[in-house]
Amino acid sequence: MLRTIRAKSCKEVAVLAILALLPIGAFSQAASGGSAPAQAKFVVPIAQIDRTYLKNEVTVQGTITAYKASWRETAPHSFVLMDGTGNLRIAIWPNVWNKIPFNDKLREGQEVTARVTVAEFRGALEGHLDKADQIWLGLAKPLSTMTSQGGTAAQTTTMSVTVTDAPPIEWKDSIAEALDAAKKSNKEIIVFFANPDSDNGRFVEEKLFGDPRIRQAVAQKYVAVKIDMRTNADLARQLQAFRAGTVGFYRSNGQPKRPHLVPRTVEELLESLK
Repeated sequence: MLRTIRAKSCKEVAVLAILALLPIGAFSQAASGGSAPAQAKFVVPIAQIDRTYLKNEVTVQGTITAYKASWRETAPHSFVLMDGTGNLRIAIWPNVWNKIPFNDKLREGQEVTARVTVAEFRGALEGHLDKADQIWLGLAKPLSTMTSQGGTAAQTTTMSVTVTDAPPIEWKDSIAEALDAAKKSNKEIIVFFANPDSDNGRFVEEKLFGDPRIRQAVAQKYVAVKIDMRTNADLARQLQAFRAGTVGFYRSNGQPKRPHLVPRTVEELLESLK
């Protein structure tokens, strides 16, 4: 249902149709008592994690090594997670650790999948587990699909088609323009909430929308519009986009197609563009 917003003209009403938006959420978290849920399938190879991920959540998986127990209330339990592309220290503070029902299994040799916040400690990147229901026993996908360079294997079934080039995305400057173009072309609409001053905004724009596979998928099916959150903060709030790098998906009539997404991998965004 559309939000009730006062409009001065019929065209404004049409433009405001796009304001019907579902809550933001890249993942719906499941209770973590067993194997990794389907929502955790968008796994980022550890070797790909760099400082553009700082303060952002990412899903990683691998085998636990070098477990160290907390030695005081303010010190975390920790282990090193290895996925075949690299390794990442995972820190879990006692208040979270004690709520994990299977914490006694988090020892050397155990395979796990976890949703962690990327942080920096003494110059090195690490992952912080902030919630007990964001770690699962087992792998979301076979480790054999990871390459030694840190990417998913191009020969796997999920990446069977290699796209080496695609036209740049033709971003529209306004929602009204995007709605007109979508109506004429019978395409759907994708809205990118950008902010060049934000690490996350630059990451999504450069690394994800810059990927030829994403550019091809957008060109085939979508009219793309970019909203600069620095100069259109009120519009972003109306659209319930509160974080740079958020992507919204709409049908050609401006009605929402699915919840907002803050993508972290090309594969995750490709899946959402289908």
